[in-house]
Amino acid sequence: MKTLRLLIFIAISVMFLAACNSQSAMLYNNMMVEKENSLSPDIERINKEIKSYSGKNQFDSVAVASKELVAIMDKKIAEIDAARMPSAVGVETFKKTYLAYFQFMKGVYVAYIKIGEAKTDADRHEEQAKMMTIINGIKKEIVKLQTAQRKFASENDFSLNSK
Repeated sequence: MKTLRLLIFIAISVMFLAACNSQSAMLYNNMMVEKENSLSPDIERINKEIKSYSGKNQFDSVAVASKELVAIMDKKIAEIDAARMPSAVGVETFKKTYLAYFQFMKGVYVAYIKIGEAKTDADRHEEQAKMMTIINGIKKEIVKLQTAQRKFASENDFSLNSK
């Protein structure tokens, strides 16, 4: 009888721990999504500024605005890097994928900085061509991130909310 009680206790404990890990994995995912979504207002604002400055050939202002967004992204990257990871399956891979995505997006605005700081029109056109290569990879980066997120959710038994 003691053995049966011990087995039941162990089984309940394992189920409780699994539920806690699932919950902490979901919270970690949600924190990552919140960090990503919190960039949207800044990205929209900076993109409008970049468009306006570019239209007026104020390339030094393009660089300044882009540097502001790069600094904001660096802060978010540091926050993600410093965040405590839960005990969850695949959490390290998930975190690395999210950080790579943020670095990729930051690269777009680093390219804007280079365009804004270019000394000649020829240099500016060269930097714009490099930027187009980066921009052409955005869909691929989004797919990588979404795939990692779905895998992380599946491995940790939680569902992703569609918003």
